[in-house]
Amino acid sequence: MIGFQAATAVAAGAQLYLRYDGDVGSGTDNHALNLGVRLSF
Repeated sequence: MIGFQAATAVAAGAQLYLRYDGDVGSGTDNHALNLGVRLSF
C-alpha cells in the first residue's frame, strides 16, 4: 500500500488538497486519486 497526501492554503478560508492511495504488487494494481477544494466560512 502506498499513500500520499498534501494540502495548501490558497486564500483565507480556502484550501486545495490532493490524496493518492495505491496498492501494487498483489497481482493487480489499484489506484485512487482525490483532488478538491475545502472552503471554511
